[in-house]
This record gives sequence, C-alpha cells and structure tokens, in this order.
Amino acid sequence: RAVRDPLDGVYATTLDGRIILDYELLSRPRYPALIEISNFVLRALPKPWLKAILPLDLDTLEARARVKAEEGFSSLATDGNKGFTSSPFAGKEVGIDETFWRSGLEALLEDLDGADANGNTTSSAETAGLSPLGRFMGQQQIIGALATQLRVAKLIKLHPEILKEKIEAPLILFGLPRTGTTYLLHALAHHPELRSLRYFEGLEPVAGLDLGAGQIGTENDPRVLTASYAVEFVRFLRPLFHHMHEMGSEISCEEIHILSTAFSSMLWECEFRAPSFSKWFRRVDQTPSYRYLKTLLQIIQWQDRQNSTFTSKKWILKTPQHSFQMKALRDVFPDLIPIVTTRNIVPVVKSTLALLTYTFGTWNDRIDLQSHGQLWMDRLCEIQKGIESWHRFNKSGNSKFGHELIEAKFESYIGSYDATLELLTSIAEKAGLSHDPVSMASVRAFVQERSKPEVGTRKRLAYDLSAFGLSENAVIEKFGKCQLSGQI
Repeated sequence: RAVRDPLDGVYATTLDGRIILDYELLSRPRYPALIEISNFVLRALPKPWLKAILPLDLDTLEARARVKAEEGFSSLATDGNKGFTSSPFAGKEVGIDETFWRSGLEALLEDLDGADANGNTTSSAETAGLSPLGRFMGQQQIIGALATQLRVAKLIKLHPEILKEKIEAPLILFGLPRTGTTYLLHALAHHPELRSLRYFEGLEPVAGLDLGAGQIGTENDPRVLTASYAVEFVRFLRPLFHHMHEMGSEISCEEIHILSTAFSSMLWECEFRAPSFSKWFRRVDQTPSYRYLKTLLQIIQWQDRQNSTFTSKKWILKTPQHSFQMKALRDVFPDLIPIVTTRNIVPVVKSTLALLTYTFGTWNDRIDLQSHGQLWMDRLCEIQKGIESWHRFNKSGNSKFGHELIEAKFESYIGSYDATLELLTSIAEKAGLSHDPVSMASVRAFVQERSKPEVGTRKRLAYDLSAFGLSENAVIEKFGKCQLSGQI
C-alpha cells in the first residue's frame, strides 16, 4: 500500500521500500504551511510592493553585501581599517575581471527580476515563475556571493602571500550527473594525501579573521553552523532530497557553489529559470572564473596552513560543469589529473531529471515538465559533448596534461566492495598517490561502511521518463554515441 508523506506530498513508499515519484505533484511544488502562507500573502501584493520588500536591484544588493561581509571581520575596525564600506569587489588582483562577473550577474538579475541593466522590463519575468520564497533565496545567494568577493579581495590585500600557494596536479573528477562522481569524491577524500572542498567552505570559502588559527573548520567556526542550518532548511523544505543526494555541513562537496560567487556556475540554472544567464554562460569564455577558483583554493589552503598540524595535499575537485570546461581547466591547472565517470545513459537521464525538477521546484511556482525535460536533455548533451572532447584530446597523444584520462565505469564497480576498492586503488596509483594498505586504510573503511545493507531513512527511487514526454529509445537516440553499454 502506498503511504503518502504528510509534509511533502510528492511520493509514495511501496512495499519493496522504493519511493515512487508523483510527477504531477512534483510539477506543482508544495511547501510547509508557514511557507505556503507567506508565499500566498506576498503573491497578493502589487509587483512594485514585492520588489520593494525583496529588492533585486544591484545598488541594494551591493550595499547589503558590504554589511554581510563584516561578519567575522570586526577586528579590521580595531586596526583603523574602514572595513568593507568602500572596499572593491573581486577584480584582476584576485584573478578575475570585474567586467566578466558583472556581466554574468546582470544576466542573472534580468532573469530573476525581469529588468535589464538599464532598468528596462524584459519578458523573463513573465516566464520565470519565481515564487516569493525563490525571490528571497535568489536575493540572499547573490548577497552572499558578493560578500565573499569583498572578503576575498580584502584578504588578498592584507596577505598577498596567499597567491604564492601552489595548487599542484589537482585531481579533476567529472562526468554526467548521477554517474557516481559524488561517491568517488567522498571515497577519495578519505585518502590522507588528498584535500577536498567541504560544504561549509563551498558556501563561505573565507574564514573570519576574528577566528584563531586553530579554530578554522572546527565547531567554533560560524561557517560550520551556518552550513548546518542550510542543510536542515533543505530537509525542511524538501524531505525527499536526502534520498537523492547526500548533504552535510562538513562532507565533501563540488565546486558548483564556490564558482557561483563569480556568477559563473550551473548552480544558478539548476535552481532558477535563467535563459539570459544561460546564454551568457555558454557564450563567454569561463577561464576567468577558473582563475578565481584557483584563488579561492589558495585561500583555503593558506587558512589550513595556519594550523600547526598542516600537511601539504593535492586537491580533488568535482562537478559536472568541469566536463565542458576543458580549455579553462587546462589553462589554469596545466598539470591536472582528469578522472571521468560513465554510466548507462537511461538511468542517468531518469535520475537527473527527477533531482533537478525537485530542486527547481523549491524556488519556483510552476514547472512545465516537458519543457523542463527538454531543457535538461540539451544540458546533459552539452556535458556529454564536453566529455567526448576530453576523450579525443586524450587519444590524440597530446602530452600537455602530463596524465592520461582515468576512466571509472559505474556499472563495473557499484555495489561491489572488491571492485570499488580495486578502482580506488588504481586511481590512487595512476594519480601518483600512495596506494599501499596503510595509505588506503581510511578509504577502505569508507567503502566498507557504504557496502553495508542500507539502514536508516535513505531509500531507492523509481523514475518515469514519460512524465517528461520522453522514452528510453528517445533518450538513447538523443545521445547518439552514448550507448546502453555506457561507452562514450
């Protein structure tokens, strides 16, 4: 018998423990009562009132970002510094042109607020379907991104030695979504010679200067508590999400969040209907945002170095966006070690569409499932083409990387402890990491824990392509070379 979740109302649990998605409800997002009431009241207001309550004009966003940037940096005032009142945002001194990120932000605001940089009304507002809650969250994310830029620029000015930190031979893990990249990231992050980005750092990469050296990244670091609240807020709004994607304030995460502070990330189009931003994102060379990413990694590494127990480690980075940013990655990290994941394309599309529809519905009033499905089929094909470029480059014998492309085929290891450990050991060896039993002990313990029969609340999901007007044959035909065998 199906038992519908009383809070979320978008799935039913069957006798075999799977979650069957109700796509009709998924396309008409429901919220907890308090959020529903707030959205209802704010929707009833005239548009000028709503824009006054939740402004998205650049002047207001920048002013609020300057206030937010002060959090954790109060010690600057005691040094006779004016704080962030007149501080510059991110520029060439931190690896990114201001004109670059401002053009991305302007395109995003055009989508969210329905007005271009000159204040002229656009058609985006009519099609955005952004809920008042979505408008609020978009506003807060933009303010947070701008505040991060202010802190980055200020920190580099105070400590220019940060830019001397070496980011050597990072492991770049990429592939289509839902192909095991997150699992491999979490597993490899347990290797003693690797450093991954943690969720609280993805949200706020710069630790407050008010923290002592030994407090960064501990329970005394406000960023950890803030990230914990963010995780619980997602669970409150979308109880199904943790069945789809693991979240935690201190677990490894991908760079989609940290890249969003340069307004150069697929995160924005995962959460909002953003046609203007998407066009800009694909038209403009994204190398500046990857130079800025390197600066952020240098800052985090420099913060680590303040701890007396610091040991130098290679970075492991991961996000599907890296799949079609080979040029930018090669320019910024010429000695990178590329790792690509592959999987049968049909479950990839099924799982990705469900996850993104659920995520998208958090901030938007309405979703046209068929158009949303076609949009993300195109996005996935874009990632697929990027992966093929990596393969062609690898087969060409070009030695610029210094490392061959490492492949991880989902079907060949998932669900098998021995096969998974063999794959991870092989990756460590090819990446020049220690791969003896002692060095792999923490990785092995992680795999053992994940190999146990599932306990707790996480369940498997069952998907339905027909809700998006798609079929398995249509997916296979769309992706062309990406056959059922998982070969690319």
